Amino acid sequence: MTIRSRAVRREGVIFSPGDETRGRYPYIGHALDERGRIITVIPCLQHARCWGLVKQIREQYDADPDATGHLDVKIEVDLTLIENPVSGKRTFVAHLPEAEKPKLADPWTDAENIRLPGSVPARQLINLGRSEAGAASCWLVIYDKTAVMIDCGISVGRLPGASEPRSTTQTNETETEEEISSLGSSFDDQFLLELLAKIEAEEAKIKEAQTLKEALPDFDALSEILDSGVKLEAIFVSHGHMDHFAGMGYLAERFFPDGNLPTIYGSAFTRSSVYRHLVEHFKSEDDPTTHRHFSTKDIKPDEVVEIGPIRIKAFEVLHSVPGSLGFAVQTTDNSGQIVITGDFKARFKQATDRVNTAETFAAIGLAKVLIADATNAYVPDWSELESATEEGILAVLLEAPGRVIVSFISSHLERLLTTYRLARRLGKTITYFGASLDKTITTAADCNLSLPVISQGNVNADVVIVTGCQADFSSVLARLSDGQSIGGLRIQPGDTIIHSTRPIPGRYWPVVEMLRRLQNLGAEVFIDTNFPGPDVMYGFPRRKLHVSGHGYQGDLRVALEEFKPEFFLPIHASGPAREQAAELAWQKHDISAGRTLLIRPTTFTIEW
Repeated sequence: MTIRSRAVRREGVIFSPGDETRGRYPYIGHALDERGRIITVIPCLQHARCWGLVKQIREQYDADPDATGHLDVKIEVDLTLIENPVSGKRTFVAHLPEAEKPKLADPWTDAENIRLPGSVPARQLINLGRSEAGAASCWLVIYDKTAVMIDCGISVGRLPGASEPRSTTQTNETETEEEISSLGSSFDDQFLLELLAKIEAEEAKIKEAQTLKEALPDFDALSEILDSGVKLEAIFVSHGHMDHFAGMGYLAERFFPDGNLPTIYGSAFTRSSVYRHLVEHFKSEDDPTTHRHFSTKDIKPDEVVEIGPIRIKAFEVLHSVPGSLGFAVQTTDNSGQIVITGDFKARFKQATDRVNTAETFAAIGLAKVLIADATNAYVPDWSELESATEEGILAVLLEAPGRVIVSFISSHLERLLTTYRLARRLGKTITYFGASLDKTITTAADCNLSLPVISQGNVNADVVIVTGCQADFSSVLARLSDGQSIGGLRIQPGDTIIHSTRPIPGRYWPVVEMLRRLQNLGAEVFIDTNFPGPDVMYGFPRRKLHVSGHGYQGDLRVALEEFKPEFFLPIHASGPAREQAAELAWQKHDISAGRTLLIRPTTFTIEW
């Protein structure tokens, strides 16, 4: 089939004059169907193969930018009919067949030190966190003895005691006391009782310290770096999720006991979240009103901060928490930039007025190394908008015979607003329980973000938003699942639970067990359609209750297309997901195994 393009190029993207899609998709032209009728053809950018068709036409324009008239692109395409059920209008979407390349050669390496072509030893990028999903994010950029840290998180799934329900902990303590008492009655030796108690306490401390060490970035490696004369001058935080900032208190404890932590940069919401976290971390038990002073500064999208010979430019990305940023890192010798996307998904102006991802990435320029979020690299097409959850949540609110309890990540303000709007549309009262939700709402108010007034702690409300979607034993939902009463709130038969998220790595079974306990108390539990595992395992009904804040293959391709990296490092994902990202980079962008960095060691250094 011959596609005749009447497209014109505007700011590097091809659109049709009077294009009815209004620029949402690059427009290719017209095609003739089997009856000779002219049909509109739009490349389906949800299928990465169609980028090749766009590329062909761009190449023709580049070869002859003054060309007029038709451009003939002869290529075989598969057409899929999409019909609007309201207007009845039909549009054909083109899918471009493409010959498969051979599979990517094994891209994994066990090297802890990687030197890129043209690098100098004094210019280093060091991963102090972990590359897998849900792990602590922490990067260190070093040049000429000056260091800048990007993120300092903690692995929530690895936190000490995070998986232990409160009731289980209490039962174990009671059993231990009974065993010691029984032992004491046999030996009648108070000294032995005290010794056993001390040994048990010391063992618990050692276990907790080891677990905490595994949850934090590699501070031992950081200690060696700082002892060598490198000075940490600033910390940049990409967004307000714990796996990106909650290691900051432990960093301060170990390396800055005097409280003189380097200046922390982030968006207004992120900076405020970090500051509150640090204040909470250092509250004195004797005087909970006392805390240290920490220096924080706002950094806005497109703003450049120079820290000695290192330049950091922030750019806006879309994620499930306000004020999310990525960072482009350069040194004064203009050696090529490192781009760290942070957690992101791609969106365009027609989908949201907050950010046009392709334009934002293109403005940053080419990357020597692209470090990109590959959490959902195994999922085809594009990530979904928050609006995709509305139908599912609304359906449950309508079906519920009584009170509805909703739980999601407490920093997810969009989900909070979605739940509020739907509840109010149905004339239902709404309230919330949980300290982390209270912090999020207070932080949003401090940053002048527009939020409705939601009451706190109203046990008679129709809709109750609670913390605890990841089954942390101290959270509201986990304690409710143990049959506890939280401020007068207790699970009753006839309650409905909306679990509006998916388990993060390390929290799968704790979440499942918590939901089973809620079910056993008489509540009906709804989970997301993409909650892992077969339905037969739990018998929980499924609805569309959650969309990921991490991009799919289409989103990742936007980063690869716009940054055109010399080297690609997919992170924040399981091993198979990182392999899938590497395969995508190879099949669609010719980034070979030697230029895709999948590194097995937890801590590694890249010289660039």
